[in-house]
Amino acid sequence: MCLGALSELHAQVISEKEAVDQALNNYPSMQIANMRTQIQKELERTAFNPQQTQLTFEVPTDFGLAFEFHQQFDFPGVYSTRSKWLKSQTRNTAEAANITRHELTRDVRLSYLDVQVLEAFVRILSRQDSLWRDIEISTQRLFDGGQINRADVLYASKQAGLINNRLANTRIDAINALAGLSLYTGQNLTEVEALSVLPLTLLDTMGSFYFDQYLSESKQVAERKLAVSKAERMPGLIVGYLRTPDRDTEFRYRFNAGVTIPLWQGQYQGEVDAGKIALETRQAETALQRQQAQTRRRQLLQTLGQTSSALNWFERTAIPQTDDLVLTYRRLYEGGEVDYALALRNIADAVDMQTEYLETLKRYNQSVIELEFLSGQ
Repeated sequence: MCLGALSELHAQVISEKEAVDQALNNYPSMQIANMRTQIQKELERTAFNPQQTQLTFEVPTDFGLAFEFHQQFDFPGVYSTRSKWLKSQTRNTAEAANITRHELTRDVRLSYLDVQVLEAFVRILSRQDSLWRDIEISTQRLFDGGQINRADVLYASKQAGLINNRLANTRIDAINALAGLSLYTGQNLTEVEALSVLPLTLLDTMGSFYFDQYLSESKQVAERKLAVSKAERMPGLIVGYLRTPDRDTEFRYRFNAGVTIPLWQGQYQGEVDAGKIALETRQAETALQRQQAQTRRRQLLQTLGQTSSALNWFERTAIPQTDDLVLTYRRLYEGGEVDYALALRNIADAVDMQTEYLETLKRYNQSVIELEFLSGQ
């Protein structure tokens, strides 16, 4: 009883949602993205970054130990502007992590779909392999009885061999696909849910994309960086506590203060101009990425419409008739009521229809996954 319970637990079917949730919790790319956000959050504390304080000592002197210190500060607006820039970088990094989450979700769903399709192919090809083995035996018997010619025997043998080889290759592909899905989840998976038509949620086909917020934050980062470059052109402040070498003065130590004068404006202007170009580049990249995504969305909608119509025909007409067609042609073939070559080819066409149905269903589900990915769902 214990062994049976353990075996059943080991073969537990994992759903698509469970696979996605496990990948989001365990897959390294998601963990790396979250750590990058944490790093950027820590860097916000570097907004106030004056130069190191200069403290010097002098000994011996006529008056014992002597010391001085200097401290230089940027224009006060630099630090507040830099703080806003760093916070915008944190938000941008968080949105980058969100994009990673969307991309990982899509990749896991597509990997899960590949496993479903390949396992469905294995089941269909197993039935076809059994069918063509029986036909091969029947064909040999009919040939031995002188009812058919050698060409019919060779055709049946060829079909049986092709199906058997395809079944063996598909089984290997299914094992590899399941191993790839296991890599995402971090679990040793053994079985997924059976393939079915994915429900299509209501999509705003003219609305936003999953990357819109990231691009918006990226633009703000470029704007904040430009503001920092402009603020750095302002004069800075210097404060200090000095020792004078004049022995006849009453105040051997005195405070001093001053300003830094940004005489060499060329270097600052270069940074400002580079920041403007970076902002324009980000705007151009945003427009390009949205245009590409809109084109991709239109293509997916067209594929969705075409495959949806095809699925309706398969499910209402072709698939229900497949088994009847195979049984009918096989009965007529074995009874010698039709041309043998024609009967074998009709059987091959009928079973191939199941393969075409799976390919169509795969394309439909892929379109649903990609559309939901583009919409950020």
